[in-house]
Amino acid sequence: RPLFSLLDQSFAGLAGAVQRGDAAAADLALSRARRTEPALESWKRSLESARAVASVSPWLATVRPRFREEAELVAVADLITRHARLIARRVAYLTRDGTTHPDLADLLEEAAHMVRLLGRTPEDRAARYAALPVALALAERLAPAAAVGIAEQTVVVQLRPLVVDVLVSLGLSGDDARGSLPAF
Repeated sequence: RPLFSLLDQSFAGLAGAVQRGDAAAADLALSRARRTEPALESWKRSLESARAVASVSPWLATVRPRFREEAELVAVADLITRHARLIARRVAYLTRDGTTHPDLADLLEEAAHMVRLLGRTPEDRAARYAALPVALALAERLAPAAAVGIAEQTVVVQLRPLVVDVLVSLGLSGDDARGSLPAF
């Protein structure tokens, strides 16, 4: 999936940027996050077209449930894309001074791993089960008070709804997903 590849590259690039305090790397990751929109729109159009054909074709009746799963994945990919752009803009600002943020880099690398697993779920059912503990572990680490400085805390706060959306897509209720986050 090109979209999930771009999202993975964006989050991994953000992790590297804050690890090294590299503004150029953060700008590259931001540009990757911005390039997700055309890939997402193309996927939505393709899915809509395929669903339309399948709705009238008796030969494609067996694949209709697969299209429902694909629509759910597109919906969460849309949310992840929005979060990625927001987080990338903040990280691009954060890295302007060249300061390193190793703890934040770990969180962003874990987010990249979570997105990578989620992107593999259509072809690999085991990836869906592997993504849940990764997302829960990340959620447990998203205490804004643990971050150093307001700029770093802002990125942590922006990661929280990303993780909640992924957890909901993996089957948790909204209340359970939000409950997995540490209190402010």
